[in-house]
Amino acid sequence: MMKRIMIIGSIAIMVFVSAVLAQETYLPFLSLARDIPLAPGLVEKNERAVIFDKPQGRIIRMVAQHQEGRQGGTNAAVKAYYQAILPNLGWIYVGAEGDLRFQRDGEALTIILNNNAPEIVFEITPLKPKSY
Repeated sequence: MMKRIMIIGSIAIMVFVSAVLAQETYLPFLSLARDIPLAPGLVEKNERAVIFDKPQGRIIRMVAQHQEGRQGGTNAAVKAYYQAILPNLGWIYVGAEGDLRFQRDGEALTIILNNNAPEIVFEITPLKPKSY
C-alpha cells in the first residue's frame, strides 16, 4: 500500500513539474501569423491587425507595442531577438535598412522598427516576381 502511494505521489509531482515547465517555455505568437513568435516585452495590438487574401498571396499587417514598465524593452533588443530566432523558423534574413527583412516560401516579412518608438510593425507580403 505504501509503495502504491509513493508511486502515485511521484507521478503527481512529475505532472505538476511538467506543467510548470511548460508554462515557462510558452511563447506567444502573433495572432495572424501563428509561426512568428512575439518578442519578450511586446504585446500585440490585435485591434490594429489587418489581413487581405489575394490570389498572389496574403497581405498581413500587425502591430505590437513595448509593455509599459518592462525593463530592456528596446528596439535593439527586439531586432536582436528576431535576427536570432526567425532563421530557426525557416525565415531567411535578407537585410536591414532600419527595418528587418526576411523571406520564406514566397513571402516577405518586414519588421518595421522606428528608432525607439513604442510600436513595432510586422508586414507579410507576397514576394514580387523577379523581372529580367
